This record gives sequence, C-alpha cells and structure tokens, in this order.
Amino acid sequence: MKAKVWNACIIMAIVISIIAFTPVVIPEKIAAPFLYGLPRTLWVGLLISLLFIGLTVVGYFVSPDDPNQEKND
Repeated sequence: MKAKVWNACIIMAIVISIIAFTPVVIPEKIAAPFLYGLPRTLWVGLLISLLFIGLTVVGYFVSPDDPNQEKND
C-alpha cells in the first residue's frame, strides 16, 4: 500500500510542477480575478506551494527508504 501512495505522490508532484508553468497559473497580461485583494497568479502560487508541502508530509510517512532502519551490509 505504501508503494502505491509513494508512486501517487511522485506522479502528483510532476503534474503540479507542470501545471505551475501553464497559462492556468501564469496568465498573459491579466491580473484578474482577485481573491481577498490578491491577483490570481499569487493565490494559485500559494495553493501550489501548500500542495507541495502536503505531498512532502505524506511522502515522509510513506517513503520506501526508512532512514531509521539500519542496513545490513
């Protein structure tokens, strides 16, 4: 189960990275719409940052390499 969640985190990180540089986030010469006085580019960028933080937390718990486990070499 952890491996599936780990792979989903990797895929979601790649998709979010691609979306971050599309016209959805960076529109051409358009600042509207505003949300609480912030332009769309800023609040979508903040949302993307929060998604990456969430993926990092989930990835920490489902990572296939446990740093606390000793390796027998």
